[in-house]
Amino acid sequence: MIINNHPNPPMDDTVSRTTKLIDNPVRDGLADYLRNPYHRGRIYVNRKKKLIAMKVPKVAGSSILKGAMQDELGPFMYSDHMSDLYAWWLQYLTDEDLKDYFIFSFVRNPWDRFMSLCAYFGNRYPFIESPLDAAERWYDYLLVINFKQHATPQHPHTHMRGARFANYIGRFENLQEDYNTLCALTGIRAATLPHYRKTEHKHYSEMDKRVRDFVAKTYEKDITLYGYTYD
Repeated sequence: MIINNHPNPPMDDTVSRTTKLIDNPVRDGLADYLRNPYHRGRIYVNRKKKLIAMKVPKVAGSSILKGAMQDELGPFMYSDHMSDLYAWWLQYLTDEDLKDYFIFSFVRNPWDRFMSLCAYFGNRYPFIESPLDAAERWYDYLLVINFKQHATPQHPHTHMRGARFANYIGRFENLQEDYNTLCALTGIRAATLPHYRKTEHKHYSEMDKRVRDFVAKTYEKDITLYGYTYD
């Protein structure tokens, strides 16, 4: 139902939904997959440490990449920072190159993420009235390009053609603990994460049933793949 222009067909992933780290993530075809315009602004690269972060909107990406990790490693390059070098890197990137990179991402309960998304944009755009309004006027909301970019599903950041390419997938629900694990795996000094772009919103358990059902349908693949439930 939502934004079906991503380069990711239906999934047949067999990796355990609770597995955060895997040893043999897929790399065949990944370079071309990452060059797809869908991923613009989502790929953050540190060439020295051979790290690639797939930044999912509204999942603490700024706190991690522009906070704790930047303090430790310096800024990552991406489409809007060191853009010429990033464009050169992406243009000539090969699947073989990617075998040397550790790719990670963080994901979030889709119902909680939807509440955060509506609160974040509700403070910026007067026409965004409530989560129910967003659910009922979804395609009107998607005409706002910044909203559309933030409302993207999460699974294209970790999976390609049903196969997982992310070495490590952390969870927003265990953010600091999973970030510490990521640091241990990559040899980075762990630090307390700041909380950038925090939104104040009700717990998703208070959402209208119509919104709950809308999120379940719209983000069905995320819910299935990452093993989230509404409870």
